[in-house]
Amino acid sequence: MTLQVLQVLDENESRDKSRKVLFGIEEGIKRGNIHTHGNLYGYKYYPKPENRLEIIEDEAEVVRLIFSLYTDKGYGVHRIRQYLTENGMFARSGKPFSERGLRVMIQNETYSGRAVRKKFTNGLVFDKHTTRETGHAIIFETDKIPAIVDMETFEKAQRVLESKVQHTTQKGIYTGKTQFAGKLICGCCGSPYYASGSDIIKSAGGRVRNYACKAKRTMNRDEDGNRVMLCNNPNVSEVTLNQFIQGSSYAFHIWKKAEFGILALNSLTAALMCQINKQDIKAVSDLREKLADIDGVFYAAYHGGRAHGVRVSDGVANFGGA
Repeated sequence: MTLQVLQVLDENESRDKSRKVLFGIEEGIKRGNIHTHGNLYGYKYYPKPENRLEIIEDEAEVVRLIFSLYTDKGYGVHRIRQYLTENGMFARSGKPFSERGLRVMIQNETYSGRAVRKKFTNGLVFDKHTTRETGHAIIFETDKIPAIVDMETFEKAQRVLESKVQHTTQKGIYTGKTQFAGKLICGCCGSPYYASGSDIIKSAGGRVRNYACKAKRTMNRDEDGNRVMLCNNPNVSEVTLNQFIQGSSYAFHIWKKAEFGILALNSLTAALMCQINKQDIKAVSDLREKLADIDGVFYAAYHGGRAHGVRVSDGVANFGGA
């Protein structure tokens, strides 16, 4: 009984703290308060009571260049990092920009002149992912943050970012650096396949890597407390994958050749039919000219007996059929 009372009191205290925190955030948004630090590249931060950001134009030009390379030139963060380093553009520390830092910069709403709250959470105490996005970020306009890039450019950068699959850069998740890591999807549960060791296969000439479903590698407990796998889809070897890819590529090549052959045959058939039709028309035209000449001869011979004469052209159809 005492334990239940303590649990209820603890839950009420937690709810009360949550309400107070949310109320404080809402009031801060109404006043336009921003939460940032003095090391945000492109800005100079003036703490309270001013609580505002001011653009550092030299750094802002680099920020605009980064967004331009990403959205207009199609550069990835790795190539942008190389470009900046080769052209002598470095972070405030004097070191080259990191790829993770560039990616965070592209995702930062602050550069579009907006403030954001409740974007990240520390998660549970024993959670594998200590920091992650909440999915319930509060983004609001404020005159305390001047925009370095316009809204259209920022939103375009987000669309480009979403269109790219960042397998190896997800925080807290290691997908491996193998050829097929994170690219194979399980047909049973929809989880990705990752490398799960290797076997020595003599026919393959040595060690061959195997891939297994991520859910299969994750154990869970059923209602009776027994450990069970979340997926039973079989593993697949790299040899099988390569054979499948080569077979699919060969089949596609054969299909394309067959498709080209069919198109060529259709074109040839149409050309032959057109030629045959032209020959028929010319033959009929020559025949009619000859019949017209014969008609003239007959009429000249039977000029006086029109009533009893029979025009040869009346039998053209029958003659042509013969």
